[in-house]
Amino acid sequence: MSIQPHLDYLPCEDRVVGFEDDGTTRSEKIADHVCVFMLRGIFKGWKQPVAFAFCKNSMSAANIVRFYKNIVKEATAVGLNIIASVCDQGTTNSAAINMLLQETKRRAILGNEEEVEENVIRIGDHEVIPLFDPPHLLKSMRNNLLTKDLLYVEKSGVERRASWSFFEKAYDLDHTEGDTLRMMTKITIDHVKPNLRGKKMKVRYASQVFSSTVGKFIYLCSTGALGRSIPPDARYTCNLFLFMDSVFDSVNGGFGDCGGKKLRQMVGDDTLHHSFWLEGKRMFSNMRFEPRKSGDRAKPPVLQGWYRTLNGFMLIKETLKKLGYNSFPARAFNQDPLKIFLVN
Repeated sequence: MSIQPHLDYLPCEDRVVGFEDDGTTRSEKIADHVCVFMLRGIFKGWKQPVAFAFCKNSMSAANIVRFYKNIVKEATAVGLNIIASVCDQGTTNSAAINMLLQETKRRAILGNEEEVEENVIRIGDHEVIPLFDPPHLLKSMRNNLLTKDLLYVEKSGVERRASWSFFEKAYDLDHTEGDTLRMMTKITIDHVKPNLRGKKMKVRYASQVFSSTVGKFIYLCSTGALGRSIPPDARYTCNLFLFMDSVFDSVNGGFGDCGGKKLRQMVGDDTLHHSFWLEGKRMFSNMRFEPRKSGDRAKPPVLQGWYRTLNGFMLIKETLKKLGYNSFPARAFNQDPLKIFLVN
């Protein structure tokens, strides 16, 4: 999280604070970010910040790895069972996770240790499943689609194209009869062009676009059923939006009422999550964006991030079942408590 750079003198300690400081080493650089580590319960609502470090720009991957290992070791030493970790897809976060995964594989090979599942980190004798924060992934998916068309492969093996431009056209059509007859009532210009007024960082401007309401409206417009039409190929954009709506539902369910959306239920043996996550992994593994300018990537990190995260949720389901838990709230595995803590 970014902070206002500021130096303060502490007379009682005769030192100046506000520089880079990870508790072990300090530098002469003035800190403008803080990195916070928090533990939270899966089935209970407790949460506890356990470590922090002040840094310039971002914490190094090597330092994140050091904190990660120490926290897991100390937490397990006092009886906590660390099931998974969650972070965003920042460059140093991703590098740290990859370093931990590579170290796990290297130890298994050189130390003749039991091989662990793909995408599992082993620290000592303890295994941790790394995930990327679903709300961050959803925003990243939207951000890539803002500037590039997405190509995905249907179950039939046919490649289809999804384009943000069809959503823009649907938005324009939704306004032709005035506000009283609108069908996408939650959608504003901030959803269509989130960069205009700084709304790009708010999750709801992505989740309300990747929704059944928007997807179905695009589909109706593509068929001409409303007397207002956009090209028939827009239905493939509709399919993507409906898919992303289901993906986010599947990793965002809690204890309460799911509102008729089955993937918002607690994850269990008799729910649709396992089969849907298998299909989701297939979809993301075959997706690619169509580069429009130099530097654009056909396979940006968000695609692998979603693949890894869905795979991670499948592993969490297996792990918790072995521990005697037949269901769990997927929403327990995101950064929301940390965001609330930092804002407050």
